Amino acid sequence: MTHIGPEGVNVSFHNAGAESASFIIQGGCFGEHEIVNARIPAQNQVIPVHGKYLAVKLLPGEGAEMHLELKRFFQKPGYQMPNECAGTPTTIRPRQIG
Repeated sequence: MTHIGPEGVNVSFHNAGAESASFIIQGGCFGEHEIVNARIPAQNQVIPVHGKYLAVKLLPGEGAEMHLELKRFFQKPGYQMPNECAGTPTTIRPRQIG
């Protein structure tokens, strides 16, 4: 995060790897915030989200800066993981290096 304000947060990501990278942004530690829109200033683009998760994919060497507009404390906090919403059990493994 590069900025936190009453309307949302600014975030910046960069994929320094040699392969595409995909990840999920969650609105709050416990999914309690709704991500209303993701605004990408460099592309003059606004993506409606209206949920607690946002999937992001970056190509090798690609970066992204975005502003996430939030409705704070909009949803009941919980421990549900993004893949559990899709019916896939959660598997947490250590990162493989090398």
